[in-house]
Amino acid sequence: MLLLNDRGFDSDEFLARCAATGAQLLVRLDNRRTPAKWAHLSDGSYLTRIRGVRLRVIDAQVTATVHGGVRITGHYRLATTLLDHHRYPAAELVTLYRERWEIESAFYALRHSLASGLVLRSHDPLGVQQEVWAQLVVYQALRRAMAEAAESEPGTDPDRAAFTAALEAARDQVVAADGILPDLTRPLQTGRIGRAVLDNRLSGRRPRIAPRRVKCPVSRYANPPDQSRLRATARMTGITVTVHQSAELAPEGRRDRTLQLMRADPGRARHATEVAKELGLPHHRSLTGELIRWEGEGILRKVAPVTYILAPEWAVPDRLDNHPDVVLTSPTSP
Repeated sequence: MLLLNDRGFDSDEFLARCAATGAQLLVRLDNRRTPAKWAHLSDGSYLTRIRGVRLRVIDAQVTATVHGGVRITGHYRLATTLLDHHRYPAAELVTLYRERWEIESAFYALRHSLASGLVLRSHDPLGVQQEVWAQLVVYQALRRAMAEAAESEPGTDPDRAAFTAALEAARDQVVAADGILPDLTRPLQTGRIGRAVLDNRLSGRRPRIAPRRVKCPVSRYANPPDQSRLRATARMTGITVTVHQSAELAPEGRRDRTLQLMRADPGRARHATEVAKELGLPHHRSLTGELIRWEGEGILRKVAPVTYILAPEWAVPDRLDNHPDVVLTSPTSP
């Protein structure tokens, strides 16, 4: 399972709990978040750790060109548990991330197509939960039948499968009680729901873009500057994804510079005064609070008053020996 998260659901605890379920993550981080760089990868992304979870961070600029020449640009900072940058290139993950809006189609199918006019009859929480779960089970079964129908013909886009066609075919089978049992002589034959989906395919989705607006903004002039000329849904004529090279991003903050300094001799404990001197700070008091915060992030470990050592998991990236294009964030790096 791959979980696509919109911006605003990127707290450390939430990401750790999602990763603990075993699902893969592709989430958008707030642009103000700057995770510590653990190692740089050749596709421009870099590795980090958040609450002990190994993540890969991708910084990209996405530019969409609409009919008329209007260009809309946005910055995306994505974090994913898909660490293999050869198998999952950064540009492909950025392009995949927009598929998160497919959930809107799922909500529409649940609320309007499947549950049209449905009134829950239960008067207690357990009964309501049972009815809702029944709706979700039916929905998932229909979606699975739609996916299998699309897979039966190579090259068929699953987005062209019509949920309404699958739902009506299923209702006809239940009402008429005809063709419910599979034909055991032809086990690979597409069922009635699958045939209905293939015979009533939707037209290909049009590349469109729409301005994002708050329904009740605080100010009526609070429109994003890069979308001020886009007043309604427009046809998109092109889209460009530019992945920023993490190894070239400068200047690095105190945390990354401290990480590079500590990584030069991972087994050595350093006093805050020594760290401040190496970073060119006039006094270590301005650094003490940050060292405490980095300790909470698991990058450093306190061994004595105002004295820290680099956490072992941040010293050398593990399981990366087979990737010669990995660049460690050390003083010898570019």
